Amino acid sequence: MKTASLLLTLAGLFFAVPSCKDGGTPDVNCDRLITAVANLDENVVNAEINHLVSDLEPRPTANDNIGHEDNLQTLVDRLNSDCSGISATIECYACVFSLPPQSLVRVTVDSSGQSVQRIISILTPGDGYMESLSIR
Repeated sequence: MKTASLLLTLAGLFFAVPSCKDGGTPDVNCDRLITAVANLDENVVNAEINHLVSDLEPRPTANDNIGHEDNLQTLVDRLNSDCSGISATIECYACVFSLPPQSLVRVTVDSSGQSVQRIISILTPGDGYMESLSIR
C-alpha cells in the first residue's frame, strides 16, 4: 500500500511540475499565458513568467552590473518564439528604481479580435533570479 501511495505521489508531482523542452529550456503554456494577460490574471502571469526565467542566473558584466540585461532579452525572445499569439518587447531595463530594480516588458495579445497591451513588471536583482511582480 505504501508503494502505491508513493507512486501516485511521484506521478502527481511529475504532472504538476512545468516541463522543459530540449532538456533544459522551460516551456510556457501559451494559451494559459495569453488568457491571463488579457484578463490581468496576475497569479497565472507571474507563475508562467517565473517558470520561463527559472534557468536564467544573473551574469554581471562591465556594462551590466546587475547581470540581467541579456536575461531580459532572453525572456522576450522566448515569449516571441514560443507563443505565436504574443508579441513582447522590452520597455526598459532596471528603470524602476526600487530595491531591487524593476524592468518593464510590454506584451500584446489578441483577445476576441481586440489587441490588448499590458506591461509586466519584472524584479531584476543582482543577487538572484528575475521574478515577475505584476501586470497592468
